[in-house]
Amino acid sequence: MNIVLNSESAIKCLDNNIKGPALYKAMCDFTAAAYKDTNKFNNLEFDVIITILRAALPIGITLYQITNKQVGFISAIRQKDLSIEMTYKNIPHFKKPLIVDGWVASGNTIAAVAKKFEIKEVNILALVASQQALNLIKPTSYVVGHLAQNLTPEHYIIPPAPFKPRDGGNDMFYL
Repeated sequence: MNIVLNSESAIKCLDNNIKGPALYKAMCDFTAAAYKDTNKFNNLEFDVIITILRAALPIGITLYQITNKQVGFISAIRQKDLSIEMTYKNIPHFKKPLIVDGWVASGNTIAAVAKKFEIKEVNILALVASQQALNLIKPTSYVVGHLAQNLTPEHYIIPPAPFKPRDGGNDMFYL
């Protein structure tokens, strides 16, 4: 199951003027709409939600509230050379996890998480992902709010006009 929603609520989250609690709420609204309104998740089986901290926090928490599935957290920092430093993890035992992330740009973070935790079937829920990331990860299933075709030289997603590339985690928590 591979679904690009072209979601209005996902596009709203790309608006550079939405920050802090408003961005958090917009991401929660996207998750609820993606899960409840589309019925696209009916065939996606998962037993644990693995949330990539920071930008995926509203997605993971909202999904937990809707599904009551166990949730875990991984703090993964992408370095300029695209290597990934995982500084924190707290995830329950899983068989079929769903990895949630806000902005999946290069795909290196999810690829590193899948490798470290030996996840063979990668299932993803993301607000925005790039085609490059999906090509790298080769997920079994994904639900993406908006699919971006291009990245900046620094590997940030180039959103549709009039929006500019952003770090959603920073914009959500650093006002």
